[in-house]
Amino acid sequence: GRGNPLSYPGGVNATRATVLGDQLFFTSLEPDSDRHELWRTDGTRAGTQRVAVFNQTIETSNVAAFVAVGDRLVLVLDGTTRYEVWRSDGMTAGTVLAEDRLSLRGQTFAASGTHLFSSAGQRPLHLLALDGKVGGIELVWYAPEVSSISSPIRSATGIAFIASYDYEPRTQIWHSNGLPGGTVAWTGEFPSSQRIHSSAEGAPTLAFLGSHLFFLADRSENEVGLYMTNGSADSVLLVETLPQRPGQPDPWVFALGDKLFFPRADDDGLELWVSNGNPRDGKKVIDAC
Repeated sequence: GRGNPLSYPGGVNATRATVLGDQLFFTSLEPDSDRHELWRTDGTRAGTQRVAVFNQTIETSNVAAFVAVGDRLVLVLDGTTRYEVWRSDGMTAGTVLAEDRLSLRGQTFAASGTHLFSSAGQRPLHLLALDGKVGGIELVWYAPEVSSISSPIRSATGIAFIASYDYEPRTQIWHSNGLPGGTVAWTGEFPSSQRIHSSAEGAPTLAFLGSHLFFLADRSENEVGLYMTNGSADSVLLVETLPQRPGQPDPWVFALGDKLFFPRADDDGLELWVSNGNPRDGKKVIDAC
């Protein structure tokens, strides 16, 4: 059945949500205002309350990021020319402005461990790590030859992402632990004929299984390879070859528990396959229909 909605005077316009501890925190636009509010709930009316109003100095209604980073919440508000970064411990007194001078235009945000990562879209590309503390924004990677990076994926120690180079149409996987000097290449550069697939149509193309990162890259016009790396360029191995058919959806890979799932084409359509991550160990789960 339908849940029992929680209602409040003036209404609540929930925009973004995340979990910290045993509470759900969400943002809401203040009625008749561009200011954002921070709310928390335990799923009951009595346990749902407004924590704070963000007295922002930028006119905006766009929350660029709202995530739990370590033991705190970090909220990034996207203004016309700059960002504001707020942090909160979930209490009114502990909700404060951490940074209001972040001017690099971010393309994507991802949280991992105690850091929120932002790739800055201005050229040259920068990778920033934010810890939510006042003055806690640090440049961790400066990449003048990189034109863009994909939406990052979390690892046990940071994030992994695909970097694209515009001087030649090449792609490469990098990993960052959020510390200066801690961003390293996990693969060699793949030429345009073997481009590494970035997420398209909402399909995940990077997946961690244990300590290994699995990714998809073209092998030819009609074949995609499922590859793995353990964190060094010389460790890249081919796990499976995935035939491609004209008009089929973009390939994807997904990790669940100790298994990898991916589609594999045959003459009848797309089959669902499963693998433990070892080369040539994939098995068909269900026939194409």
